[in-house]
Amino acid sequence: MPAPFNPYAGASQVVEDVDSPGDLIAQAEALRRDHLTYEANLKIMGGLCYLCGVGALWMLVQRVSFANSELGIEFSGAMSSVWLSIVAPPVIAMMIFFALGRGLLTLKPWVRLPGFLICLAGLFIFPVGTVVCAYVLYLFYSDKDCFILSREYAAIVAATPEVKYPRRLWVWRTLGTLVPLLLVALALLAIFWFVAAPPATRG
Repeated sequence: MPAPFNPYAGASQVVEDVDSPGDLIAQAEALRRDHLTYEANLKIMGGLCYLCGVGALWMLVQRVSFANSELGIEFSGAMSSVWLSIVAPPVIAMMIFFALGRGLLTLKPWVRLPGFLICLAGLFIFPVGTVVCAYVLYLFYSDKDCFILSREYAAIVAATPEVKYPRRLWVWRTLGTLVPLLLVALALLAIFWFVAAPPATRG
């Protein structure tokens, strides 16, 4: 325990009371290890955003193929506005999901605002979107996850690049996060069907 501060003792006591760089790094590493599970949860959601981006890319290919082969719409100056309406929505969605996924995987502080807006819209995609987006909103605003998406924590991550979530646990962590969400979504769907379906169709 450091001795009480004496303003007349000179500069030597002040130097002794300040943590050394090694102590600061050790504290930062301990803080990282305490938050690795929460980091993993956010990064899993980032991977899910990448999958949504791939889905948007697949939608783009399908829309272009359908417009060209089934509807006979060919790209030309006169039809550029039609093509824009066909191509723009999936391209915009793909760019948003890839950017959001990158932000979550790298724990960028800016990701909270666009993620919040997208999750608000995703709540209406029942049931999977409702459950997943509600979970992501919880991650954004729980105490530890909120700290992880802060500038202070970004500095800690930059100072401790060697501290990482164990690779051997990633598969189990991913399954342990996504499978319960899927089960909850299926349960909500079953409850909704039981409540909304006519009695004749339940048997």
